[in-house]
Amino acid sequence: MASSRWPTTQFVSHEFVKSAGSVLFSRIPGHPLQVCFLHYTTKDEWLLPKGRQDLGESLSDAAVRETFEETGFACKLLPVTMMTRAPEPGVDMKDFPRLVRNCTEPFTVTVRHVSDRDVKFIWWFIAIISPGAKRRDDTQMPSENFESVLCDLSGDMSEESTLDAVVSRLTFEDDRTIVKNAIKLVYQTHPDWFDAK
Repeated sequence: MASSRWPTTQFVSHEFVKSAGSVLFSRIPGHPLQVCFLHYTTKDEWLLPKGRQDLGESLSDAAVRETFEETGFACKLLPVTMMTRAPEPGVDMKDFPRLVRNCTEPFTVTVRHVSDRDVKFIWWFIAIISPGAKRRDDTQMPSENFESVLCDLSGDMSEESTLDAVVSRLTFEDDRTIVKNAIKLVYQTHPDWFDAK
């Protein structure tokens, strides 16, 4: 019996959980683009919206739902230009990274090893607040205690020091990296959005 040519780890259904979250942007013409952070007041932590995928739910739908529930903002996925290995539907393509426009696939995946046989996969999407949407106060689960904070994206987003300043409020380094990568993708796709004063 042959073994895989690559290092492989398998987990059965009770050993992993799939989660999805987003980096949420807000765009109001004539105003600076903003990014949304969550203040988890129970622990005084600054986080990104995310949560477990429900039964029968797609990962992208889970990301939008969790973002809405935790931030209170109705939102949708934001298409960006990015590298992906996802093939075109119904096309026999080699597995290699390629640049795709108007892409709403996950831009990052986090693999969190909770314990030896307990793994959490978190798929990260880029989202934007729906036009005209106002924040609602009745969307969180009873166990959640989040405050949404919109932060202006001002300055030169091609400078690492500017990005570092934007994400400095976030508690965890991984979240900071995720947000910086999302900002770079939005900046490359929609540079004119960053010119508003």
